[in-house]
Amino acid sequence: MMNINEAIKGAIKGNTKCQEHIYQRYARMLMTVCRRYKMADVQPIDILQDSFIEIFRNLEKYDPAKGKFENWITTICIRTAIKIAKKYNKFTTVQMDTVFDLPLTDESAIDKMSANEIMDIIDKIPAGYRDIFNLYVVDGYSHKEISTLFGIKESTSRSKLMRAREMIGKKILENNKKLKAI
Repeated sequence: MMNINEAIKGAIKGNTKCQEHIYQRYARMLMTVCRRYKMADVQPIDILQDSFIEIFRNLEKYDPAKGKFENWITTICIRTAIKIAKKYNKFTTVQMDTVFDLPLTDESAIDKMSANEIMDIIDKIPAGYRDIFNLYVVDGYSHKEISTLFGIKESTSRSKLMRAREMIGKKILENNKKLKAI
């Protein structure tokens, strides 16, 4: 079996078997990222395909001394999703009247939920909030990095993260109430 460094070298030279090896090895991992940044007008598979085009187009720029290959391709995937979202103006369509204050969520409500149920709730909040939540909480980006990616102020990133958490918390509480009613 080919190791990743051999596959990268071969893919840079245009070897399709090496490119296929990289795709097969990392497609599932990157599809998980793509699902977090899905949009109504764009399917996660389209984000994945565009991400791999960018990965192969820029493969010679990968420097193992600067970090793991997995981190490098994940960053490309996230930036590709953001670029696509900007193309469809998904970061500017949030209605402020849909945001409500919420007390802290009941920890036991979260414990009763599966990972898929939590992901479904996150998917249902408006795209601009969901994407900042994912970048900050899931992917570990700083508010400064997020502000640079979206061309917004750091304070806007913080505010949207706070509102995203409130919306998610509210939906978790609603889910918990439905479970108690059953």
